[in-house]
Amino acid sequence: MKSILLYVCLVLGALTSFGADTPIELNLLDGSRIKGRMMSATASEVTFMTDFGVSRIPLEKLTSESKQAVTMGGKPDVDALLRRVSELEAKVSQLQQENESLRRQVVTAGGAIFIL
Repeated sequence: MKSILLYVCLVLGALTSFGADTPIELNLLDGSRIKGRMMSATASEVTFMTDFGVSRIPLEKLTSESKQAVTMGGKPDVDALLRRVSELEAKVSQLQQENESLRRQVVTAGGAIFIL
């Protein structure tokens, strides 16, 4: 049971980290724009990965829209995550049942496995 929960946590972690790979665009007060992936955000700055390397940008240099996008992106939706965990647990259970069924089929077929 612990291994199932560990698997679900790993899958959930992988799924939630995909959002970090989505490139976004930050608008600065001076009119410039930076495209890349947000790595982390603190109360004072954003760490941003661009094609040119890692940049740390103070929040005071961002436009209000970019500040809001950065701060909202860091807050997880707990209800959505719990729903996703439930979906993944159901999927793990389904896959375990299918795996058990396939193992029984192999045993009843005399252990012969044919690869097409």
